[in-house]
Amino acid sequence: MKNTIYNSGFEIFVIIFASFLLLNSCGNNNEEESKREEEIKNTEIEKNISSMAKKYNAIEGWEEQLTKLSRSVYTLDLQKILIRKNNQPILFYASIEDIKEKEGIYLAYFHIGPLFDFEHFDLMILFFSPSVRFILECTEEQAERFLNTKTEPLYEKFAIVASIYHVDKFSFELTASTGDLESSFIEVNNSNLFIAKGIYLDSMYIGKYKSAKMVEK
Repeated sequence: MKNTIYNSGFEIFVIIFASFLLLNSCGNNNEEESKREEEIKNTEIEKNISSMAKKYNAIEGWEEQLTKLSRSVYTLDLQKILIRKNNQPILFYASIEDIKEKEGIYLAYFHIGPLFDFEHFDLMILFFSPSVRFILECTEEQAERFLNTKTEPLYEKFAIVASIYHVDKFSFELTASTGDLESSFIEVNNSNLFIAKGIYLDSMYIGKYKSAKMVEK
């Protein structure tokens, strides 16, 4: 009787252990398969981005020039990098913020930053690193294309090609009443936000895709 109980208990243990190994094996296989699928998808995205950049002769990796500066980034730095005499476009990776129409002109808003080098991570560098908001003119058809693009929440990233014609540092004014007819003006400058205006040329949705060329993390 004791041997029977012992054998039954041992058989149950073997079955449970075997089931655990099988489930674990399946889980590992699924994880490996998922990684392979992700690698294949990333490779395809890289090819498409490369083709798009070549089509427009767009400048890639311009962000790296900013991360190598040993000082604050100035407007002139971005003007030299983004605005080309021959109107040569740039390629950048950014999150879409908004699409709107104003007086018959369609505008697409994108944001990139902070731009800094993770290999030399420092909280002060992060705080003072620049961010760039791109305001790009586009056609109604191009605007509709964004509206019809299916994106994942929190991963609304695009690879964008645009020709930039204006760069400035973001600033705004606050008007404070002094209690009489006079008013005092306080100008507040955001130390790390720049505005780049240009013409939208092309883009593709990249979602969770990460590239070694992407300085923004």
